[in-house]
Amino acid sequence: MPDFSYIHKELLRNGVSKKLLWTEYIEECRLNGDEPLMYSQFCYYIQKDEQKRRATMHINRKPGEQIEVDWAGDPAWIIDPDTGEMTKAYIFVDVMTYNQYAYVEAFINEKQQAWITAALRNEQFFSLTELNHAIRKKLEDYNRKPFQKKEGSRSELFHHEELPFLAPLPATRYELAE
Repeated sequence: MPDFSYIHKELLRNGVSKKLLWTEYIEECRLNGDEPLMYSQFCYYIQKDEQKRRATMHINRKPGEQIEVDWAGDPAWIIDPDTGEMTKAYIFVDVMTYNQYAYVEAFINEKQQAWITAALRNEQFFSLTELNHAIRKKLEDYNRKPFQKKEGSRSELFHHEELPFLAPLPATRYELAE
């Protein structure tokens, strides 16, 4: 069997891949007269070892206490129906940490003045409004989907347990000032 602690350390180095380590492992086995694992088995055992190393711990969150925000992966594309010109649309994601209730919206750029979704990767959009409409539909489905390992959904948990702890939204929209 490979030396998993060595492999773990080496994989953290720049430019070191499983394929490279497997090639070195095969050479070492041949020098020692041992039968090496095939590449798929080599990767399988590395994955099993990595699973043992993963430390997980559930962190209890309080309702209304925290959200996580980020720009999601690759941009979506908006196609001008007249010219065919393609424009990037950047996807903003916000998730409430207590119930994992999500909010997603596309913007023309990631700058403050402008402020998923993989399920839409095979669709074409001809305006930011059209893209955001499709995102909202997918988002609604996502938030209503039942949890796998506990009762309810993100939406139910949000409305019943977290919403009462949140401050009301401002009466007027935010205006950016320069």
